[in-house]
Amino acid sequence: PIPFAAAISVTIWNYPGWVASTDKHALRIVKGFRFVFFRFTHKRYYFMLAGIVRSFGVCLVPVIAPEDVAAQAMMLGFVLCAYIGFQQSQAPWISELANVTDGLLHMGLVLILIAGAVATPAPRDLNSLQVPGLLVFVA
Repeated sequence: PIPFAAAISVTIWNYPGWVASTDKHALRIVKGFRFVFFRFTHKRYYFMLAGIVRSFGVCLVPVIAPEDVAAQAMMLGFVLCAYIGFQQSQAPWISELANVTDGLLHMGLVLILIAGAVATPAPRDLNSLQVPGLLVFVA
């Protein structure tokens, strides 16, 4: 995943120059990486990077706190809510319906996360809830 994210980052960084260029090689590169940009408006060409960061954050949650369900729920909720806030402020998708649908689907995912966290039995050692509780209080 890291080499792919690096390649996409370099592509996004160079995209404005490639689009403005009249070079045929640059045009071939843009066509080759069309899957990165074609879903988004021309002003939000960089938004694929937000999706990669969101996915990477979701993948890291069980690695950071493998035994602590409460911390996992808090971190996953933070990653998803940060993405929702960024996505709704940027409105990157070409159609307005896609922007609204993306936000609603991610909010539904957060609701499922909350339902799963509530359904999970409380740990016997309540010390594991101190860090997530402190994070909620500070945030």
